[in-house]
Amino acid sequence: MAGHAGQGYLASRSVNKAFADRYGINAHDYRTMVRLSKAVELLVKTTMPLKMIAYEVGYDYASNFCLAFKKHYGYTPKEIRRSGLLQHASE
Repeated sequence: MAGHAGQGYLASRSVNKAFADRYGINAHDYRTMVRLSKAVELLVKTTMPLKMIAYEVGYDYASNFCLAFKKHYGYTPKEIRRSGLLQHASE
């Protein structure tokens, strides 16, 4: 049984490497980018609460979502919503 878990890990690593080689970004970073792009759309086009947006784009906790968002864009989701700084990103 333990061998199967290790094999899954190795297969996952090789898939991730192939993805990174092909697209120039690892699968985790790509997934984060897609989630946060969808979050921008929801922030600027809806009045959905941040907790709901976080859940909608795949984060269990709004705090984790806000940290990832700020790390990626340099602004918090609230700052983006208030200012419309990334309005063009959702079009």
